[in-house]
Amino acid sequence: MEAPATGGAVLIHDGGIPALVAGLLTRDPESLVAWVLPWSLDPVDAGASLADDAELDERLARVYRQSELFGFAEVVRARLPAAGTGSGPFDAVRDSMMLLEAAREAVTRRLERVIWPVWCGSDLSALGVVCERASLVTRLLWLGEELRSGGSLPGPRIEVPLADLSTEQILDLARDLDVPLDLLEGPSSVRRATESTRLVSGLGLRT
Repeated sequence: MEAPATGGAVLIHDGGIPALVAGLLTRDPESLVAWVLPWSLDPVDAGASLADDAELDERLARVYRQSELFGFAEVVRARLPAAGTGSGPFDAVRDSMMLLEAAREAVTRRLERVIWPVWCGSDLSALGVVCERASLVTRLLWLGEELRSGGSLPGPRIEVPLADLSTEQILDLARDLDVPLDLLEGPSSVRRATESTRLVSGLGLRT
């Protein structure tokens, strides 16, 4: 496997504010490829149901809107094997396969990172699992490569910048980053698939 030679990242995205915040925290959204999932990253309803074609189209449209405002390098639909579309928050097989496929996308595009914008709030057990999974998948990707490179991991590496944050802290970051509230408006079915009730009510949006 050839090591990525450029900067940039694959941003795992579900159309929600947390993913957008994670992208904007890089300070270089123009270097990001938004990789749009058919399920929510929200731990409240993650994987409860996969988006149907109409919902996924609306989710993609939402991310394209974000791209128009913040200049993502590209927006692409995630292509995942059937075994990688399980249900439930922090589904082990689904999340591991998702990260491997996102990393494959990064390698193909010669990008250095994969940003996984999942958040766990006060759930320390979930936080430990998320951080360990990100670390193990990163090491698995370059098993053997680190021996040839003198012990360093050439990438891509999996990053979880929001993992230890609460919904309220993510909202504060969204405000600090001047995220337009209209990005969250849209059909309630899409909102439910991408933001928790607390996230929507915290922004004062119509329900």
